[in-house]
Amino acid sequence: MQIEIPAYGVPPGPLGSWIAALRFVRNSAELIEGGVQKYGPSGTSFKISTPARWVVVATSEAVLNELKDADPRVLSMQAAANERNSISYTLSSTIHSNPYHVDILTKNLTQRLSKVLPDVVDELRRTFEKNVPSGIGEEWVPINTHALMLKCISSTTNRILVGLPLSRDQEYLDCLVELSKMVSRAGLVIDLAPRVLKSFIAWCMIPRGSAFKIFLDKLGPVFEERRKRIAELGDGWTDRPNDAAQWVVETAPQDASVYELCVRILYLDFSAIHTSSISITQALYDLATHPEFQTPIRDEIESVLAEHGGWTKPALTQMKKLDSTLRESQRLHPVTTATMMRMTMKPYTLADGTRLPKGQWVVAPAWASNRSAEQYDDPLRFDAFRFSSAREEAGSEVRYQLASPDKGYLSFGMGKHACPGRFFAAAELKVLLAHVICNYEFKLDAEGSKMRPHNSFFSFLCSPDFTARLMFRVRTDAGNQKGHSELSGH
Repeated sequence: MQIEIPAYGVPPGPLGSWIAALRFVRNSAELIEGGVQKYGPSGTSFKISTPARWVVVATSEAVLNELKDADPRVLSMQAAANERNSISYTLSSTIHSNPYHVDILTKNLTQRLSKVLPDVVDELRRTFEKNVPSGIGEEWVPINTHALMLKCISSTTNRILVGLPLSRDQEYLDCLVELSKMVSRAGLVIDLAPRVLKSFIAWCMIPRGSAFKIFLDKLGPVFEERRKRIAELGDGWTDRPNDAAQWVVETAPQDASVYELCVRILYLDFSAIHTSSISITQALYDLATHPEFQTPIRDEIESVLAEHGGWTKPALTQMKKLDSTLRESQRLHPVTTATMMRMTMKPYTLADGTRLPKGQWVVAPAWASNRSAEQYDDPLRFDAFRFSSAREEAGSEVRYQLASPDKGYLSFGMGKHACPGRFFAAAELKVLLAHVICNYEFKLDAEGSKMRPHNSFFSFLCSPDFTARLMFRVRTDAGNQKGHSELSGH
């Protein structure tokens, strides 16, 4: 069934769709934004060509609301995610056929955020100071920013996922980072391949030796011991670990293998580590390019910490400038150029009349919506306090927060299927950025440079420059109070 809507960016000729697909791989943002500029004013859906499929891009508010509240039996997020990441081939088909990890994130992690926050603070501070160059002082030192952020996010995320001591096992963490990259790359390649070759490509790109074996050898015994304790003590086990490994073992089907439990943790790592490390890197690049925002943010952080006596959930909520900075950075540089990806599970007609066959993808144009002149004044300008200023208006005090999606901020998706881990991610990002700002000054690498490191695109992914270095030095002003700099809460 042919989709009777306009195709954007497809040149004439028999190879037009393939030429457009190659353009999509190199810069999906350009295609999506161009299509929205052309068809958005009339609220018309359009389609873009990708190497794997035609993708329908929604522009009308009615269709976006439809995607937001979609019945998964009709428009499925899980089915689209499974195809996009090829998780059935790289890890396990049960991850999407039984996505119990979503409830773990929304119920266990989000509701227990206050309890895990001290662990987040402790792990971020320890990991950052362990990995920052030992000789850093009052002189400027270049640091590969993303590499440092990746270490901080990996260690802290796993403090919450598997707990101590495994979260500080460097061999385990290195394996996770390697496997996450491997799964991500393989998923993209497998998605582009003919069905008959998918399993073979997965076998070639995800070797079950080396890193995968180390990962299973280290995490497997943790699950075996947890199951043993549950069998022996039952409800009498009163000091159960407060981490995702425990929530997984208690929620998973009883017949789930240890391998299935392990790859569920790997999937959570895969989903969290790279998105958060990319987001914090983008924010640091923005603040290095616009250093005038650093001091006001630092003043707010230190004032709020003094008022609350340290790091608490209410303290995080009160750091409006810090929150606004991260939201503004994610608005301009979302990790994916399209969100709210859905796949039709049966033939379906959208609210704008677009008729879709079974198996068709529909997405929301996050990149274009986030940068829309209809939503924002001067939308391409980085204004760290854009949203904290908006929250000063009557009736908007609790709006425009980092983890609160809306039609002008689709970085986390929107509706009941918005990113389930966004509240934890927001807390983690705020604590890490606060530690950097309160302890260090940082700027662009080249003296006097105002050129922000460029983004790169591959398919729907938007990545910062992973090789760029920022210049750091320890704060030398009198406001660098030791209690705050260590984020100790005392």
